[in-house]
Amino acid sequence: MKKTILILATAIATCGCGGSAENSANTDKRIEELEQKVKDQDQAMKEQELEAKEKELAAKEEELKQKESANSPKKSNKYLAEINDPDGYTNVRNGMSTDASIIDRLYVGQVYEVFPTTDANWWKVITPSNVQGYVHKSRVKILN
Repeated sequence: MKKTILILATAIATCGCGGSAENSANTDKRIEELEQKVKDQDQAMKEQELEAKEKELAAKEEELKQKESANSPKKSNKYLAEINDPDGYTNVRNGMSTDASIIDRLYVGQVYEVFPTTDANWWKVITPSNVQGYVHKSRVKILN
């Protein structure tokens, strides 16, 4: 579009229509107006593209917030706890069963946040390495 307007403007300027200084000045003015119009259209297109990208980014941020809130336990139901295990650690499992795979360990001497689950025998925990799993209630001492 921009090239087409510039070509037309150049053709008008070089057509030799009258050749007067006034006609040349009018042609130059028209070329400047057309160039400004092209610049304005380009700017408008860039602004529209930017607005569309901003909307897309906002939608992705909202989606991420929803996923994070769905994946993280509610903060109001958290408890501080420490590990109470004679071995010095307890296993973090990927399910609420002693048959579930071990995915991490928690060690005696540190305080952890634990969250209630639908099974009264298990606590949900987020480990310091940011792994979400479960520990048996017999291995946890609630501090608050």
